[in-house]
Amino acid sequence: MNAEKAINAHRQWKERFYIAMQKREQLNVAEIMADDCCEFGKWLHGEAKGQFGHLVSYKSCVELHATFHQEAGKIAQDINAGNFQEANRKIITLNAPYAQASGALSVGVIAMFKEAATI
Repeated sequence: MNAEKAINAHRQWKERFYIAMQKREQLNVAEIMADDCCEFGKWLHGEAKGQFGHLVSYKSCVELHATFHQEAGKIAQDINAGNFQEANRKIITLNAPYAQASGALSVGVIAMFKEAATI
């Protein structure tokens, strides 16, 4: 796993949300809200814990990742309820919690890899 792959995987959530809205698909909210179900989350709670667990930035990254998934889950709830305008607002509004969580997670991932590289 590397920073670019982790960041890109989480940027793809927007596309998944738009596809779900277009196709009127139901999303698995519990899985989306869980921070250990995506590829990065599995790595973060598994292999990365042994590799980076001693870093301050690792602990922050875990928290930021969990927050991102909580916010993504709220969008999934809106989509499942047919509240597409609200879901879209949460996705595109720059100061909305989802966008804030997404940006913070990207910064956190980069910080973790940078800290690991300096040790």
